[in-house]
Amino acid sequence: MSNNYLTQGIAAAKAGQSQKARQLLSSAIQQDPNDERGWGWFYNVAANDVERLQCLKEVVRINPNNERAKQLLQALNARQIGTIWENSPQDPRTNPLNQENSKSISAPKATKKKNYSWIFLGGGFLLLIGLMVIILLVIFSTPSNFMTAIAPIQIPPTPTQVPPTSTPVTGSISGMISWQTLGEGNVLVIGVTVKVWDATGNTEIQRTITDSNGKYEADGLPPGKYLVSVYQAASTVGTMIAEKCWVFENVVVNPAQTTKLFMDFSNSATHYYPQCAEGQGSPPSSSTQG
Repeated sequence: MSNNYLTQGIAAAKAGQSQKARQLLSSAIQQDPNDERGWGWFYNVAANDVERLQCLKEVVRINPNNERAKQLLQALNARQIGTIWENSPQDPRTNPLNQENSKSISAPKATKKKNYSWIFLGGGFLLLIGLMVIILLVIFSTPSNFMTAIAPIQIPPTPTQVPPTSTPVTGSISGMISWQTLGEGNVLVIGVTVKVWDATGNTEIQRTITDSNGKYEADGLPPGKYLVSVYQAASTVGTMIAEKCWVFENVVVNPAQTTKLFMDFSNSATHYYPQCAEGQGSPPSSSTQG
């Protein structure tokens, strides 16, 4: 990532976009403080002498053999500074801080001024020393001020949205069990065990018992096909009822719907079903309604 910042920063510097180049090069330096090219390019777009001096010192620290950086550092200390732009209209040459180009670029020459006043020369020398002391104090007291000032804006990450969990839609089976008699008519059968199995009849899913009105209901069933078994022990409810057992296959349950399954105990045919562990019986005449 630091190499990407460096590449973009160099391109911005070449295009004369100083502020953008400073931001990109600052990010590159923060991620790799030992990148000689990053410090060298930041020198080219530095805003003041404090930043330039810091960049030159870092270049010399990383590469003590960079003679060009040493020359510029001496020139900066002597207040002989020029703006260096690489591959720009002001200066079409390559990076002056790169070691391979140091031979083709000479150090900035001091402007010679003829002044034979020793008093003026001594005063200027003392003023220069005082200015250098102030610069050094600023550098060593806040060594990363310029980098802090142009630190890139941190964009908070987009929170990950968790998709809402959906509640599975189920169905149910309900109905009523009765007994048709000649003398008493339709008699409701109470306490009958109703079991719901998987489609193969091997695994019991749910069981219930008919209430005082002969009704039952098995709810919370996932959609699909089921086998329903009904068992009634021998008893007398108005009329003698023998032990009964029925099995209904391929009972379909649809989502959010109730499958109606009504049973009539009047059928007296005799069969045995494994799902009725309590006894044996006969299949009834029945009707279903989805």
